[in-house]
Amino acid sequence: MLPDDAVAIPLEYTHKRHPEEALLRAYRPVPRGSEIELFLTSGWAANFDTRAAEFALRVAEALRQSVIVAAHLAHDVPLGDAFVMERMRLRGASPCTDASTTVRVAARSPRIAGGRLVSMIAEVRFFADGEEVLSGEGYLRVVPDHVSRRMRSGRTRSDELEVPTPIEQGFTVHPSPEGGLAVFYDARHPLFFDHPVDHVPGMLLIAVALDAFANRFPGRPVTAFDARFLDFIELDESRLLSMRASTGRTALRSLHRVHFGPANRASAVIDVYSASAVPLSMAEAASSSAGVSASMRVE
Repeated sequence: MLPDDAVAIPLEYTHKRHPEEALLRAYRPVPRGSEIELFLTSGWAANFDTRAAEFALRVAEALRQSVIVAAHLAHDVPLGDAFVMERMRLRGASPCTDASTTVRVAARSPRIAGGRLVSMIAEVRFFADGEEVLSGEGYLRVVPDHVSRRMRSGRTRSDELEVPTPIEQGFTVHPSPEGGLAVFYDARHPLFFDHPVDHVPGMLLIAVALDAFANRFPGRPVTAFDARFLDFIELDESRLLSMRASTGRTALRSLHRVHFGPANRASAVIDVYSASAVPLSMAEAASSSAGVSASMRVE
């Protein structure tokens, strides 16, 4: 049940074209710049195993949409402006999927120029039946429509690519002759390419990283991830991405790190964490840096 003061969220504010891809349904109106409360759709995580990487991807998409909706509704960013998500982080336990889930989004370090939001770190907290169960951040940069059009003029759009044979997962991964791995993606997949875009979506990269983690650590739940998007990855007819993966451990966590782009200059780096199955010894723990193992094994 939604509260009496809840207002429906227009589909376009989620940046989704198809209603089934929108995970947010309503919000409580707030003064400009205030923390906003959002309500997820009742079946937003139905049929997902909360221990699986697929559920972590679902939560990542909910986080992404929450940051976007909050920018529009709590900070008056007009439709048409380009949103650049430079980083996404998520951590916490898995909520019960049958619980009533709400999201609260507050802006940290917002930058305002000419009365318009330029950037913010959106602090996102998920609540299941009133208890906080997940938290994360979205580092958002807002580019006015006319500036974005000038910056990205002439780039290939996803709807200009040859219509591929559908790939259910949205991508496949294969060994690359140049070393590392090659990702072949479906540029019409409803989650990643719900509407035409002029670059490889960050959510596709997160999905690939989570899938790589699940293959490396079967059955291990994702407890956190940190996705840093350093540069646009352009679309082309090959629909191929290059990636390299490495693993490491800290005293409490296992880490799977995925680099996208050339070996000497990553376009995105995504770290996926899980609780370590076997604790490190005191000596091993002392040799680990904060958050990242001192030694990473390339795969």
